[in-house]
Amino acid sequence: VEMGVRDEAMLRAQPEHTPGRLAGYVGKADMLVSMRLHALIFAAPQGVPSIALSYARKVRGFMSELGFERWVVEIERKMPDPDEMVAKMRALWAVRKEESARLLEAAHVMEQAANADDAAIIRALENGE
Repeated sequence: VEMGVRDEAMLRAQPEHTPGRLAGYVGKADMLVSMRLHALIFAAPQGVPSIALSYARKVRGFMSELGFERWVVEIERKMPDPDEMVAKMRALWAVRKEESARLLEAAHVMEQAANADDAAIIRALENGE
């Protein structure tokens, strides 16, 4: 709201929503702030730039793999300064279109690597390895 987004324009996911429905909501976003890995995973291939509130290694690792370490806020050991959070949100908002394009490319590269891994596992299982 402080960045000029109307409150009624913001969607808040409800607990009963399915993963597919949640992914659809995330894909409509201009920007995401999340501490949940799966929300970040839903956002990446849809080009939704995200700030990751990192409470665990898996969240940091995912953002690092994408090359988006700049948008990680550590919350595992300390609560971030509210001014720092607002500054980071404003910074991402200002470059969200550029970061969206960069994110789409990074997610595509990760998807290709995952597909190659899948194929290698299938081959190994078929060959009895």
